[in-house]
Amino acid sequence: MGLLIMRILTAYHCIQNNLYKQDYEIPFIMFSSDSQKVEKIKTPQSAFNFVYGFADWMGIKEKHLQGVDFFHPEKQEIKVFDWNNVVNVKELADDPAKLPETVQ
Repeated sequence: MGLLIMRILTAYHCIQNNLYKQDYEIPFIMFSSDSQKVEKIKTPQSAFNFVYGFADWMGIKEKHLQGVDFFHPEKQEIKVFDWNNVVNVKELADDPAKLPETVQ
């Protein structure tokens, strides 16, 4: 999720954003000592499915963790938790561009 650095009184705090689509577009990178190649997956994947990928990577076989191929996902409707509800990520607004101030 996107992060926001906010000063509250005398300290800075890192706060997770949840307002925009881009706040949920987080790259997933997996490192492994036995990897033979670099593989880039362009299909978006829901973080709700992470446990399936983690179990697969660790070699865990369990009947409730079958049916989702985290590393080769099919096209899917991505749902996210916005701290209040589970919503379709497409329903969220785009993050407005922050343009630099013009020097006069």
